[in-house]
Amino acid sequence: LQSGEGQGIYVPHDDAANSDIFQLSPGECIGDHWQRLLFRKDLMNPVIDDVPHSLYISSLTLAYFKDSGWYDVDYDRIAAVSMWGRNAGCNFARKTCITSSGHVQASNIPFFCSNLATEEEEEGDEVREPEIHGCDVESSRKAVCSLGQYDEDVVPPEFNYFSRAKSFPEGVYGGSDPTLDFCPVFVGYANGRCDDKDAEEYAGVSSFEVFGEDNSRCVMGHVEKRRTSLCLPIACVIQDHSLRIKVDGYWKMCDYSGQVISMWWNPNNYVVCPDPARMCPSFYCPHDCLDEEGGVCDYEQGQCMCEEETSLQSGSNTTNWLSLAYNKNVLVPCSGGKDPAEVNET
Repeated sequence: LQSGEGQGIYVPHDDAANSDIFQLSPGECIGDHWQRLLFRKDLMNPVIDDVPHSLYISSLTLAYFKDSGWYDVDYDRIAAVSMWGRNAGCNFARKTCITSSGHVQASNIPFFCSNLATEEEEEGDEVREPEIHGCDVESSRKAVCSLGQYDEDVVPPEFNYFSRAKSFPEGVYGGSDPTLDFCPVFVGYANGRCDDKDAEEYAGVSSFEVFGEDNSRCVMGHVEKRRTSLCLPIACVIQDHSLRIKVDGYWKMCDYSGQVISMWWNPNNYVVCPDPARMCPSFYCPHDCLDEEGGVCDYEQGQCMCEEETSLQSGSNTTNWLSLAYNKNVLVPCSGGKDPAEVNET
């Protein structure tokens, strides 16, 4: 994909700037598709996770068809923004999901995991608590890491991410989904939904969690010095475009990803704020600026920015070529109304 619409959506989305990530992967029996590892929730990938939502099409896929010149698109059919890889940076597209030491890069922690499930207890032992490693990609439920052990000839060498990881026992390890290049991801528990009151009995880990409310979502935190996921109410406040989490019965504002909100009664227990751009996507360039011709997303301002040619005058008083007016492209909000930001020309 070489033209503007698709790259305008993906490049600012992941802060990456090269077109080879747009190549469709050939399929032997399922036809060409987006790389599932990069576009896991898109309709144009080899596995559809959510059939009801497939009636709506992502802004990237619509941009691809629009760029072909053969189609026009109906903006009313744009799917909700995918949380998969959103605002994760270039490493999400350029680096492997697991480092050579067997860990997940900090920016990719919401998407990939390296938690090896403990061996199951022998029959007759007491039923143990479920292993909870994180949240599913929609932050709707608690999840377990899909990492498991394989026979030696199952995982291709290029996807054997843990071969040099000293912290892992001997063997071949990988995620459960080959179409994700064996990258281990968080898989939500069927009975781990935060908005389900009955899930508290199975998945609850702390008394300050709140299950069963429509706005309860899964977030990461620490309880008694153990990293785990928690179900707490969240709010995307329209007035100031902020993300808030209800902790200890009070609404606390999350200004940035990774911000720590401690419990007043025990600082060892705390909540880690998720990325506001993922939890409140409607505040950050709805539809990834597809319906703004030539627009790109500025995630700091949450606005779609468009190029505008502006005539500038040199400050020199000398009557020579330096004092002549010249044109420069600047970025301004597509809807207008704010001072322009200069385009980075490097």
